[in-house]
Amino acid sequence: MLEDIQLRLANRSDEEWATSLLSKSPACGVSSVRSDSLEHQEVVYLIIDAGERVGFLTYRKIGDQLFNLFVSPAHRRQGVGRHAVAKLFSEMGENGARKIIVNSVDEAVLFWEKTFHGFQVQMEGDNKFIVSVPPLI
Repeated sequence: MLEDIQLRLANRSDEEWATSLLSKSPACGVSSVRSDSLEHQEVVYLIIDAGERVGFLTYRKIGDQLFNLFVSPAHRRQGVGRHAVAKLFSEMGENGARKIIVNSVDEAVLFWEKTFHGFQVQMEGDNKFIVSVPPLI
């Protein structure tokens, strides 16, 4: 069930799994997954559904930027990505983020437009969204 979707920090084994997942989708434009960019405080979160790894996202804490979201083909179009993004935005909002930059590829713009429903969004360039995270009350 979608409310059971969890995010957890990926370990090296998870990153290898995510990289192998990417190798099955060469058109996505990303070839590897790593969370060792200390300069940008880059982290990889694994998306877990019912105890199963179903995707990942990469978040750069410096600049509050989501720049990779990938859901395995078998789990797409089920709301997994939208729920994972909502969880990330909630967590980042709790950590003080007020705007999150999201980079997209052309094929995913419709997904992002649906995902951002209810958020204040500003476009910057062709495929860059700046999403306002509502402050917690």
